[in-house]
Amino acid sequence: MMEKRKNGETIERRNDIKMSRIDSFEDLEMWKESMRLCVGLYGAVKECKDYGFKDQIQRASMSVPSNIAEGFERQSNKEF
Repeated sequence: MMEKRKNGETIERRNDIKMSRIDSFEDLEMWKESMRLCVGLYGAVKECKDYGFKDQIQRASMSVPSNIAEGFERQSNKEF
Protein backbone atom coordinates (compact mmCIF):
# COMPACT_ATOMS: atom_id res chain seq x y z
CA MET A 1 0.00 0.00 0.00
CA MET A 2 1.37 3.43 -0.95
CA GLU A 3 0.74 6.56 1.11
CA LYS A 4 1.56 10.07 -0.08
CA ARG A 5 2.44 12.71 2.52
CA LYS A 6 1.86 16.48 2.37
CA ASN A 7 5.54 17.13 1.68
CA GLY A 8 5.40 14.89 -1.40
CA GLU A 9 7.24 12.00 0.24
CA THR A 10 5.91 8.60 -0.73
CA ILE A 11 5.71 5.95 1.98
CA GLU A 12 5.23 2.29 1.19
CA ARG A 13 3.72 0.15 3.92
CA ARG A 14 4.44 -3.55 4.08
CA ASN A 15 3.06 -5.50 7.00
CA ASP A 16 2.76 -2.29 9.06
CA ILE A 17 6.40 -1.38 8.41
CA LYS A 18 6.94 2.04 6.87
CA MET A 19 9.37 2.10 3.98
CA SER A 20 10.37 5.41 2.40
CA ARG A 21 10.78 5.48 -1.33
CA ILE A 22 14.10 6.90 -2.39
CA ASP A 23 13.90 8.76 -5.69
CA SER A 24 17.46 10.06 -5.89
CA PHE A 25 20.90 8.97 -4.72
CA GLU A 26 21.12 12.27 -2.81
CA ASP A 27 18.46 10.85 -0.45
CA LEU A 28 20.68 7.92 0.57
CA GLU A 29 22.27 8.31 4.00
CA MET A 30 25.38 6.43 2.83
CA TRP A 31 25.85 8.96 -0.01
CA LYS A 32 25.41 11.91 2.39
CA GLU A 33 27.94 10.42 4.82
CA SER A 34 30.43 9.72 2.03
CA MET A 35 30.13 13.34 0.86
CA ARG A 36 30.79 14.57 4.42
CA LEU A 37 33.86 12.33 4.52
CA CYS A 38 34.99 13.66 1.16
CA VAL A 39 34.62 17.29 2.26
CA GLY A 40 36.48 16.51 5.48
CA LEU A 41 39.36 14.89 3.61
CA TYR A 42 39.59 17.81 1.19
CA GLY A 43 39.91 20.10 4.23
CA ALA A 44 42.44 17.83 5.92
CA VAL A 45 44.83 17.84 2.95
CA LYS A 46 44.23 21.48 2.02
CA GLU A 47 47.67 22.62 3.21
CA CYS A 48 49.52 19.46 2.14
CA LYS A 49 52.59 20.21 0.02
CA ASP A 50 52.91 16.65 -1.29
CA TYR A 51 50.76 17.30 -4.34
CA GLY A 52 50.81 13.72 -5.62
CA PHE A 53 49.53 12.40 -2.28
CA LYS A 54 46.99 15.23 -2.00
CA ASP A 55 45.65 14.56 -5.50
CA GLN A 56 45.37 10.81 -4.89
CA ILE A 57 43.52 11.27 -1.57
CA GLN A 58 41.10 13.76 -3.13
CA ARG A 59 40.38 11.53 -6.12
CA ALA A 60 39.94 8.44 -3.93
CA SER A 61 37.58 10.23 -1.53
CA MET A 62 35.47 11.53 -4.41
CA SER A 63 35.22 8.06 -5.95
CA VAL A 64 33.15 6.76 -3.00
CA PRO A 65 30.07 9.02 -3.45
CA SER A 66 30.52 8.80 -7.23
CA ASN A 67 30.34 5.00 -7.15
CA ILE A 68 27.27 5.11 -4.89
CA ALA A 69 25.55 7.50 -7.33
CA GLU A 70 26.52 5.34 -10.31
CA GLY A 71 25.24 2.19 -8.63
CA PHE A 72 21.94 3.87 -7.76
CA GLU A 73 21.35 4.60 -11.44
CA ARG A 74 21.72 0.94 -12.41
CA GLN A 75 18.67 -0.86 -13.73
CA SER A 76 18.41 -3.57 -11.08
CA ASN A 77 18.89 -4.01 -7.36
CA LYS A 78 21.48 -6.71 -8.03
CA GLU A 79 23.65 -4.31 -10.03
CA PHE A 80 23.18 -1.61 -7.38
